[in-house]
Amino acid sequence: MPLFITVFLVSALFGFIERKVGYFLFLIPEEYRTVKLIAVFTELSAALLLFILIVFFGLTIKTLWGKIIVKKIDQFLSSIPGISIVYNASRQVIDILTMDRDASLMKPILVEYPSQGIWTIGFNTGEACGELKPNDEGRYYTVFIPTTPNPTSGFLMIFHESRIRSLKMPMETALKMILTGGMVKNDGEKG
Repeated sequence: MPLFITVFLVSALFGFIERKVGYFLFLIPEEYRTVKLIAVFTELSAALLLFILIVFFGLTIKTLWGKIIVKKIDQFLSSIPGISIVYNASRQVIDILTMDRDASLMKPILVEYPSQGIWTIGFNTGEACGELKPNDEGRYYTVFIPTTPNPTSGFLMIFHESRIRSLKMPMETALKMILTGGMVKNDGEKG
């Protein structure tokens, strides 16, 4: 979804810029406006302007003012009924995928769920402590079990360490397996 949105926005912005550049064709004598070289020049100019705009936007976002603007846009989109549901879900998926790779949260694991002998992929979100720990016998962990094919919804459960097996696969691979219903396996192989 983020890729689709990016491609859509870039192509729409390119079309917009190309039309604006095309308005300046009136400066060229009418007999030369239909020459193929003019069309190529228009597209190259639009591509160059789009590149400059994207670089400028990227540099602006890194400043303090840019971060404030992004925060305000985020708050605005999160407050619109209907759009907020899609926006927040997309934002959560993007946040998960761009999370620091060394973070201890969201490690892919196998857990025995919904019953013994049946295993599912989940994400270890940390050790349960305080009131969340059912008893003092061993360690307990909070585990997010996403649903297929929409990993933004799922179940948060607490499991004893004996019902959890660590996986060495990266989080991205585990998410691919969940999104494809298991059709894409570890290392991108299809099964």
